[in-house]
Amino acid sequence: GLAAERQRDNASYYGDQVHNLLEDLTNDPNHEHDGEYQYHVDAWQSYMDDYGPTDLNPELSVLGTTEDGLPFGGTADLFAKIDGVGTVIDYKTSKTLSESTVALQMSALANADTHLPFPIEQAQALHLPRPEDAKRLLKYKPKGDDSYEQYKKGYRVYALDQSKIAAGWKVFQAARKLWQELYVHKK
Repeated sequence: GLAAERQRDNASYYGDQVHNLLEDLTNDPNHEHDGEYQYHVDAWQSYMDDYGPTDLNPELSVLGTTEDGLPFGGTADLFAKIDGVGTVIDYKTSKTLSESTVALQMSALANADTHLPFPIEQAQALHLPRPEDAKRLLKYKPKGDDSYEQYKKGYRVYALDQSKIAAGWKVFQAARKLWQELYVHKK
């Protein structure tokens, strides 16, 4: 009901604020901010230090076409190169995250054919949960596990290699075709 909608809207607003701040910091590392989202800034900076992305292209909108000729578009939080490999990166501030929840979106962005700054060979969803959610997630991760070590720094990377991107792309195309059949052809 109404309480669930309010909670969703608050989470959306929170995510938008974090995304906007990280975009500002990508464009200008000296960007002044009030510190309200400092936990996320620190986590993002840890990610940047750990992964060392270069050739940063924040908030870039791309267009593409499925194999059936159906158009799609989207905006990635960041296109970058990691170890010289073209990577699409999307920030997620939700309480939890799984690879399957991001595979379709990331696969579509990786397969766009217009406005890409360079060929994309991998994708990363950068989970930046709120501090209380990161602490809760740590309880369920074994110490020494990569995700445990990352969540200790306030983030976790969900990586999609070429095979996962290809699998997600197949599902995205099927979903796009279904949407076309259900909603566009009915008009």
